[in-house]
Amino acid sequence: MDGVLTTVKQRPKRVILVDDDEAVVEVLGIGLRKKGYRVDAFHDPADALVAFVPRSYDVAILDVRMGPFDGLELYRRLRGLDPQLNVLFLTAYADVVKEKPRGIRFLQKPIALVDLVRALEGL
Repeated sequence: MDGVLTTVKQRPKRVILVDDDEAVVEVLGIGLRKKGYRVDAFHDPADALVAFVPRSYDVAILDVRMGPFDGLELYRRLRGLDPQLNVLFLTAYADVVKEKPRGIRFLQKPIALVDLVRALEGL
């Protein structure tokens, strides 16, 4: 195999996606899966928290404004279970979030799939 360049396919990133807008969850989930990501998608943060298994996800993509608790509270709970979890927030209200967690990216909604993938690849 001298002189043959081989590539190793990286393991797809495992993503937990949580947004109370079911259409956003469906569209982004389908798009990310087509790009090779393994996605568990939820439209209820309580359901996502119950299903969450520490160290089984590479990144959480969370909407900021949702109920029964918001994305920042879900972030705190998930990071309590898995301190190494990377997080990206999706929000149409990034300018009103007063206490942004240090080192966490906020992406403006609506977001194009290509921009979300670029952000994921930058983690």
